[in-house]
Amino acid sequence: MARESEWKSIQDLLYRKWFTRLWVYQEIILSRVAVVTVGLSEMEWTAFTSALWWIFKQSAWVPSLSAFFDSEYNGNYVKPILRSTAVNINILYFLDCSKYASCADPKDRIYSTLNLASLCILRQNFGIIPDYSKTKEQIYYDFVQKYIIRVGELNMLNLCNLQNSSPNLPSWVPDFSVINHKALLSDINASGRSEACAYFSAAGNCLHLPPNIGSLYDGGGSMLDAFVKTLFCGQIKEDRPPNLGHIPTLENGRNVVLSFLRDPRIAKGDNNFLYVMLRMLRGRNFCAASNGLIGAFPSPSRMGDQIFVALGCRTPLLLRPLPDQKDTYRLVGECYVAGLMNSEALLRPLPGSWKFGQIDKDVNRVYTHEGTEPTLMDPRLGPLSENWQIRYSGGRETDEDGNLANFDFENKESGVVTWADPRLTKEALVERGLDMREFILV
Repeated sequence: MARESEWKSIQDLLYRKWFTRLWVYQEIILSRVAVVTVGLSEMEWTAFTSALWWIFKQSAWVPSLSAFFDSEYNGNYVKPILRSTAVNINILYFLDCSKYASCADPKDRIYSTLNLASLCILRQNFGIIPDYSKTKEQIYYDFVQKYIIRVGELNMLNLCNLQNSSPNLPSWVPDFSVINHKALLSDINASGRSEACAYFSAAGNCLHLPPNIGSLYDGGGSMLDAFVKTLFCGQIKEDRPPNLGHIPTLENGRNVVLSFLRDPRIAKGDNNFLYVMLRMLRGRNFCAASNGLIGAFPSPSRMGDQIFVALGCRTPLLLRPLPDQKDTYRLVGECYVAGLMNSEALLRPLPGSWKFGQIDKDVNRVYTHEGTEPTLMDPRLGPLSENWQIRYSGGRETDEDGNLANFDFENKESGVVTWADPRLTKEALVERGLDMREFILV
């Protein structure tokens, strides 16, 4: 084991200003072979990141290392840079993980992402040319509008927070110049593989969302499990990829909650439980909906706010109705509601002994049933219509090693290929008998 002075040297290296700069992300992601140079010493970026990840993992178990590396600074600045990669870049994730990084001009919060957009999974070109004569509000609005139109999803709304919103922007446009301290809800699937059904008003300041899910129901399962999942905002081992490291299991959460009710003192082995809970609940209130469902809602939430599941948005949204304006709302923020996070509002809970799961970060959702192999096909959806077929990236659902492949949907007549499931369009959902409502965000 290295001496304390050597660990201190590594800590001092990580505290250099370089790790806090926004443009560093672009330097790392766009470079073919990145090399870290300090004085006369140098190391390839891949080796550098591997070494640091090893140290961070060890610090979770070795108290002497925790003092150096298990810090909020590393979580806000260093670890997000280490996660940066040119493979499967997600613009939404990039905007969130880089929110603490510093930049001289708040307009660069958007302009620094433009070169990365062509590398993301959707290979998007947003058609934005940097123009520093525009106000930051104009730039933020233009970016979000183009994202919704070109990507066909509403997940950018997950970054909105009414508490930090700008009076010069609609509530559905995040103010990227203000740090949103809430942890982004990840690996949530409230609207399934549905495409956004939205359009903008002629003036452009209103976002119209034609029929979406506006009703809630009993999410099923035990209240204790719902309570534990809410404390973690769904960050439990059973629902996450197995390689994500030290996150609590549902059983561990149950035991800690029941133990805490008997004795409010925190046991020594429960630190990881507390870390995940406090990180996920920061900036959120624990609330109950009028129908009994419980969840974690943005801090500005209040009585009368309403929960919606919008097509093309992976998390439920908390909306505040405007008085005397029918079906018109301000966006309060994303929310975690136990019993609504796996498309239950669209498709009801999974039948029988079916369960949700995740194999890795690339395959979003798998379904398992006792005695059968995992599948990417949601058992609640039923068969595709005759005009559609599934197109797997490798030609079939699993490769020779049994790994599940990503897939798209192809229309046999037109040849159109889309990531969105044709069984989750507004027309298909209305046929299922769902209560759909149209609303307007301002």
